[in-house]
Amino acid sequence: MSPAWAPVSPAFGAVSAPVAGGAPAAVGAPPPPPAAPRRRRRLSAGWIAFIAVDVVLIVTMVVLAVQMFGAPSPTAPQAGGAPVASQEPSASASEEAPMQGEVLARFAAPSKNITCSIYDDGVSCGIAQLNQQPAPMEGCDGTTGYVVTVDGEGKVAQPCVPKDQQPKAAGDDADVLEYGDSITEGDYTCTSEDTGMSCTHDPTGNGFSLARAGIGTS
Repeated sequence: MSPAWAPVSPAFGAVSAPVAGGAPAAVGAPPPPPAAPRRRRRLSAGWIAFIAVDVVLIVTMVVLAVQMFGAPSPTAPQAGGAPVASQEPSASASEEAPMQGEVLARFAAPSKNITCSIYDDGVSCGIAQLNQQPAPMEGCDGTTGYVVTVDGEGKVAQPCVPKDQQPKAAGDDADVLEYGDSITEGDYTCTSEDTGMSCTHDPTGNGFSLARAGIGTS
């Protein structure tokens, strides 16, 4: 008798040999299918608008903070004392004293309403009262129209005068230039008339007239 035998099952995971005349034997369990790629979520239009508004607000706050805390102070602190105001020339301060030369003559009209000074570099006349208040001039913190000058180049100007330095009537001790009389000093001639005072820069012929009615130029 032939010895008894039993078929041996292939080991776990072993590949079965192909069976003659048929399909190959089954192989081990197939691997799981690959996972589908995860899709990225896009921000909606509402979220984008919300973020943009936040960015604008943050930038605006930063700019305001820089302006508030980074701007120079109008007063500079003085060591050991109170702050000192910054020095900025005003329009009136730069024109308070249009003539700086030596005074050659001072005189007044007989009415005492007009007073004049002749310098070696120009003439300045002022009037205490006018028939009508002059219109304010832009950039002038005081008044214009009460003082008129002519300089060494024949240029006529109406300087801005602080209100507390507005011309006043001449005193009783003032030298008076009678109506119809003239005075010449250096390059300047002034003539007194009952209609007002006129002064001229002789080399150029330029000058002015001053009366209660206002200022005229020539």
